[in-house]
Order: sequence, then structure tokens, then C-alpha cells
Amino acid sequence: VGSFRDDDFFIHSDSVKSWNILIVADGAGSAKNSRKGSLLACSYAGESIKNRLEKDYDDICMKIAEYDFEKKERALKENFYYILGDAFKSAVNAITQEAKMKGNTFKEYSTTLLIAVCFEFKNKLFIASAMIGDGAIGVYKKTDKSINLLGIPDSGEFAGQTRFLDNTLISDGSFWDRVNVGFYDDPTALILMTDGISDPIFETDNGLKNVALWAKLWEELEPIAASSSDSRKENLLEWMSFFSPGHHDDRTIAFYGMK
Repeated sequence: VGSFRDDDFFIHSDSVKSWNILIVADGAGSAKNSRKGSLLACSYAGESIKNRLEKDYDDICMKIAEYDFEKKERALKENFYYILGDAFKSAVNAITQEAKMKGNTFKEYSTTLLIAVCFEFKNKLFIASAMIGDGAIGVYKKTDKSINLLGIPDSGEFAGQTRFLDNTLISDGSFWDRVNVGFYDDPTALILMTDGISDPIFETDNGLKNVALWAKLWEELEPIAASSSDSRKENLLEWMSFFSPGHHDDRTIAFYGMK
């Protein structure tokens, strides 16, 4: 029905072991239960990853420490293919059960889902990510003003059209190409956002590749990231209320800044 507040998110940080989970989701405005869909997707996917990382932390860290672009990249990608794949499956199963219980269709809970897991090693950040739908995941580096996009938005023939989470995502064989793993030297921030933020800032998929726009975005976010923990939430919410003609969608952003 084109209603509001259909976004959701999940953030978990283990300060002792230095791993973090960031998830954002945008429920489809045309799907009447998408607010519940994005909530279920974020919470179940997040808990799935959290439980897996807590269980297999030592093994995962060993594989990350042995990471080698030529020899180890595929093995590590396979590892996170299953971790992130299980997270997406958990989200799909949760929505499926909810829809069945309420006598609704799965489509009524349509939502995007963007996930990133990061581990901090000295001045490097290891990131594994996957996304379905629009929005953006990027790693911005202020020192050389570079951007690495971790995923390609699913764009349709017209503005606002995208693909949503469904039970064919794993089975159709395309999920492997959606999984990204890699090390990033001295990055400034890992940023995830729904299209309520990415559309007005970047406007197009080509705009997402424009480093100047990412630099401007971080220029605005950096003072918020540096503000005290007591005021950070209010400062971020105030920034998110920016006006942009023609863009009135829900806005969700999650970012991890390197110290």
C-alpha cells in the first residue's frame, strides 16, 4: 500500500573478538506485510550468523588468517557461502512460517536483505557480504578516496523496481555470485544502506561508482561517528531527515568505522 516504516535492521558487535554483523532490509511498500517481512529477515538472518560465528569462531579466524588471494580465496568464500546462505534460508523459512500461520502469501512479506560480516585484523578489515534487492554495500577509504562496492543492486526496468528475498535465491545457483569476501587495507568505513538513502545520494547504479559522492557522504557521517555515544543516535537520526525532492522512502543506514 506504499506505507511507511517498512525498513528494519540488525547490528551485533563482539568487542572482545572484534567481529561484527550489520544487516539492513527494506520491505516493499506494495506488500502489505513487508514491515513484518523485513523484521523477520533481519532478526533471523542475524541470529543465524551470530550463532554460527560463536560456534566456529576459531576455525573461521584461522581460515581468515591464512587468506591468500590465489590459494585460499575460494575456500574462504565457500565457508561464507554456507554461513550467509544459511542466514538467507533462515530469513526465508521464518517468513514462510509466518505467512502459513497467518494464511498469507510469501509475496505479501517482500523485502530486500543486505548483510555484511566484518573481522578487524590490525589495520585491515576482512568482510564477507551478500545482498538481494537494491540499496548499497560499500567500503570507503578516505586516504585515497576509493570505494569498493560489495554487491550489485537488483534494478528493474523502472525506478523502485527490484528483486526481493525469495526461496529460489539459493536453489537457482545465483547466490554464489552474490557472496563477496576480501581484505581491505586501512579502510575508513563499511557502509550498508537501503534505497531510501542510496537513491537520493547516488541516484543511479552508475552513481554508486562515483567516489566523490561517497566522499561527500562520509564527510557528513564522520562527525556523527566521532560524536559521543550518548548523542550519536540522535545526530544520525537528525542527519537522516535530510530533504531530497522526489525521495520520501524509508531510510536505514548501518556503518562500521575503523578507529
